[in-house]
Amino acid sequence: DRLKTPKRDEEEEKKETKTPKKLVVNDNDTDGDHVPDYADWNIATPAGPAKRFTPLVVQIPAGQPLAGMQLNVSYKASDPALVGHGHRLPDNSAERPLRIWTKNAGEARNIASVTAGGHFVPDGTITDLTTLGFIDAKRTVELYVEGIATTVGVSQPISIELTVGGRAIQPDLVTVVVVSNTLVIGIDGTGSEAWLSREVNGVRYNERTTPDGTRWNSHVRNLVEDSWPFAMTIYQPGPPSDDGRESDDIFRVVRDAAEGIIQDAGGGTSIAFVGWSRGAMIASGVANALANTPAGGLPRNVVFVGMYDPVDMSPQVDDAWARISANVEAVTIVGPTGPRSADEDAVHNNVDYDHFIRMAHRDFFGRWRITHQGTVIIDRRTYNASHGSIGGTPGYNDDNREPPRGVYDYAEDRRNSIRSDQDIRAAMRRAAMDFVPDRNAAWYGFPSTRPPEDHWQ
Repeated sequence: DRLKTPKRDEEEEKKETKTPKKLVVNDNDTDGDHVPDYADWNIATPAGPAKRFTPLVVQIPAGQPLAGMQLNVSYKASDPALVGHGHRLPDNSAERPLRIWTKNAGEARNIASVTAGGHFVPDGTITDLTTLGFIDAKRTVELYVEGIATTVGVSQPISIELTVGGRAIQPDLVTVVVVSNTLVIGIDGTGSEAWLSREVNGVRYNERTTPDGTRWNSHVRNLVEDSWPFAMTIYQPGPPSDDGRESDDIFRVVRDAAEGIIQDAGGGTSIAFVGWSRGAMIASGVANALANTPAGGLPRNVVFVGMYDPVDMSPQVDDAWARISANVEAVTIVGPTGPRSADEDAVHNNVDYDHFIRMAHRDFFGRWRITHQGTVIIDRRTYNASHGSIGGTPGYNDDNREPPRGVYDYAEDRRNSIRSDQDIRAAMRRAAMDFVPDRNAAWYGFPSTRPPEDHWQ
């Protein structure tokens, strides 16, 4: 529930030890007072909702007097009193990246420990539970967790153990991970949700478990998954209908979700987009919307848009989505070499789908279909590759016919699929998304020979 009070239902109880809660590192300056938020003990935001930390609900049993209770709090705590001259964090912040408070981010906080009358909950034993807000008639309190340094994908446990009359009760545990104030958004192509869940003989062949995690026949989804330990992420399947009539709905859902994340982070968020097929056009539209900060909105930077073979200017796809905002800092488009030739012996034998507009190319008059309103040059890269290949599924399109019916080259299509994804990943790293890994050919796990025909579309 983002930064709302958690529902605390059975589903959340199952998740809390296995699925780390993402905390955005608190290193921006939400209220513009030139004090970084990790050193600001009263983050005033008069222009909008107050900044918030992540809630941590602690409930103790009724029926026992508080005087006989203790809480043993265990986590990698960083004492706020150790912030040095010039707002310098302690040298061990990478090893101790968390703080717990009894007050939220937008409230005035005393940096002393609760054991000394302040609002900071230290690592250790709390003998007076009233310092945390408990009273005999109030057995549930909400504390607040702050992340002051990213944890590079490493989960951080927070354990609280209750003792009653000196007898230890089973402790409870949650895990968190502190991510950068970076948002990676991926929007897949038309029909991607059904495609990635498709089965043959009970086997879901577009989703597979590997020693280093789950992968899909989707470059967009894999890239978002590669980003999650280090950044906030949104993955959205593309429109289910071939005519893309849900494109506007997806645009609004992703835009609103991203605005919520920016609000939770206190602004200053760096945002990267990737999209395939029609999803690339929707991604461009959302990038335009977010790059132009609305009145009263928090600042943000759209630093990158990566488009895997963008297609379609149907009535369901806004023409304005093809004119990338001047506030977008970098754009890379990977696409096929050109429209498929009617000559089956043409060199561009892998390029399929004549029936939609390939937005990576020029129009009939020689003008680029996707343009940039600013001065940034769009990096355009082309390959002799099928549409599915550029999206992450080489060899699955039955429009690509091998000899003697055609001249399709699966090995080349597979190779260009990998190259197109590697180019997008490299461009993201150039846009300061240093956490995006390069991947070698073996990582993609594409079969050496073309998948069987019953797997094709």
